[in-house]
Amino acid sequence: MGRLDDAGLGKAQLDGLLTMPGTVSPEQGRHYLGFGEAAGIDAAFTGSLIMGGASAGCLIQMGAMAIATSMATYVACVFADCAKTGGN
Repeated sequence: MGRLDDAGLGKAQLDGLLTMPGTVSPEQGRHYLGFGEAAGIDAAFTGSLIMGGASAGCLIQMGAMAIATSMATYVACVFADCAKTGGN
């Protein structure tokens, strides 16, 4: 995750968390749960999705939608993968 303090934010301000679990993540659709717990983010608006090459853009669109509809104020969009070291 990028540096929140560069944006003038603290972790507690994040009320949205969207992740792309990666191609080898065993959690798949539940990835946001483990990531949120490990990162110490307790967000109300959450989700994980895999959209092929459109995943990063879709995470941003969903985060913007959540903010525009007042479902969240600050949304972290997390996309990372390490296919060579994955567990599957």
